[in-house]
Amino acid sequence: MNILRKIGALIFAASSMLLALAVIFWGFSAGGVEHTIQDAREIEKSFMFASGFVESFKKSHGCLPNEVEFTGWANTQPDKAYSAQGMQLLISPDQFPREVIERFGASP
Repeated sequence: MNILRKIGALIFAASSMLLALAVIFWGFSAGGVEHTIQDAREIEKSFMFASGFVESFKKSHGCLPNEVEFTGWANTQPDKAYSAQGMQLLISPDQFPREVIERFGASP
């Protein structure tokens, strides 16, 4: 009887693992990966758009925008996922999160 329990448990474990793998595979093949790639492209577009504003501001004013100027511009952008409204311009190394400095070192 003990051997039958072990075989039953083994079959149950193997079936559960196959089911889990099928669910994971189905999630990725059903658009999970494609959705992640699309999100990454939207984030990249937002960063490019924001960096374009910063470059344009620098060109016309001879300096980088301060936090108020950047936030003012960002607030005029569409309120959607990954838009510039969720961005913050850090202009001083003192504003960098401690975790960033620990991981990447102090800024030059």
